Amino acid sequence: MGKFTAILFDLDGTLLPVDTKVFIYKYFELMKKSVSNLYDPEVFVKHVWEGSKKMINSNDSKTTNQQVFFQYFNQAIDLPLEQIESFFDDFYNNKFPELRNCVGETEINRYELISSLKKAGYQVIIATNPIFPKEAIEHRLDWIGLSRSDFDLVTTYENMHFAKPNIRYYQEICSQLQLSSQECIMVGNDTGEDLIAKKLDMQTYLVTDYLIDERNLLEQMTPDYQGTLQEMSDYFNEQLVN
Repeated sequence: MGKFTAILFDLDGTLLPVDTKVFIYKYFELMKKSVSNLYDPEVFVKHVWEGSKKMINSNDSKTTNQQVFFQYFNQAIDLPLEQIESFFDDFYNNKFPELRNCVGETEINRYELISSLKKAGYQVIIATNPIFPKEAIEHRLDWIGLSRSDFDLVTTYENMHFAKPNIRYYQEICSQLQLSSQECIMVGNDTGEDLIAKKLDMQTYLVTDYLIDERNLLEQMTPDYQGTLQEMSDYFNEQLVN
């Protein structure tokens, strides 16, 4: 394994054992149910989806993903800003935790893995696609026994200006932590979103439990390493910790 000083972990389908398609479907169903007394749920969710695409496609280094989302959403939805913000605050704090039932079970102790890597001197980053607020990401970390304080950086829509698969997302992480991309390894399950880091000469580890390869990129893009989450955990413990 080549030398590096920082490890970037994707969350959904990587550290978090969840089928992303199932999770997103249930997420929007829960949102429709939650907003039904306030707004037409189908229209509301349609604009949340469109706002998410705006974040993914944004290339504006001066506007956070959160700002991109609300610049679109506030114009699309005929509700006072205070009412919109109140809904999202309540949804992510009180309703979103219901999605815990989407998460599978594994025997891997994620906290032990992350703590061991930190003690060994590595910077450890949660490099999840930053199109959700910090509360949604904190809940998902909690479901696997982790918290924001366990990491050097957790990317959220509040603190990032780009999203996957934009290569500038990875450049921004490096900039925030004063890292060279060659010092990093990206661990993820999505060939389109995570292996793109290879373009910056980052090493990559493809986790295959919940593999996403919608564009058959594995035919043209080979990760440096690949295996199940258990195999990745064992390998890191053997090569980096012990």
